[in-house]
Amino acid sequence: LVMLEEQVSNNKWLALHDELTGLPNRRLFADRLGSAIERSRRENGRLALFMLDLNGFKAINDSLGHQAGDQVLCEMSNNLRESAHLFEGLARFGGDEFTMVACDLTLERPVTFFEDVIRRSVERPILVAGQPMIFTASLGVSVYPDDGQDASRLLHVADQRMYHLKHRSSSPRL
Repeated sequence: LVMLEEQVSNNKWLALHDELTGLPNRRLFADRLGSAIERSRRENGRLALFMLDLNGFKAINDSLGHQAGDQVLCEMSNNLRESAHLFEGLARFGGDEFTMVACDLTLERPVTFFEDVIRRSVERPILVAGQPMIFTASLGVSVYPDDGQDASRLLHVADQRMYHLKHRSSSPRL
């Protein structure tokens, strides 16, 4: 019975978290984003949704293998986790995409403040196959209520803005 309870608990965790990084997955993030929007609506506040996609990640998998790619994703997750206390939610959305929500935007902490925090986290060097690499990311942002009133619209706008910036992407620097 104890083993069954542990298995059920483990299955619940896996249903809501990314197995590789341990971060919340898309499903749990959607729930947290919905709650954050509701809170912002009640408090007449603003929030920012950030969606980032690592630039040059495919080249890592293609040239160094998926194990190196997994290492990059884990290290990047750790870098982002260090500033996660500033965000309502942080998740691995899928592949090499991560999402974050910043609530209570203020004059002291505008969208640009959070963008800088994310960029500093992403651009910290990561050792890959013994080589230090610095990654960049394409970062799309949407703001509630300016860009949308619901999670679906905010995700769509952030995703579109991220892919619009993707064409200016750069590969990891050695």
